Amino acid sequence: WEDYNFIIAIAFVLDHRSKLWHL
Repeated sequence: WEDYNFIIAIAFVLDHRSKLWHL
């Protein structure tokens, strides 16, 4: 589950960055 949480965190960060890039 630790790996799963890690992947979720990565996806969240990447999604946040992508939104910032769109700005």
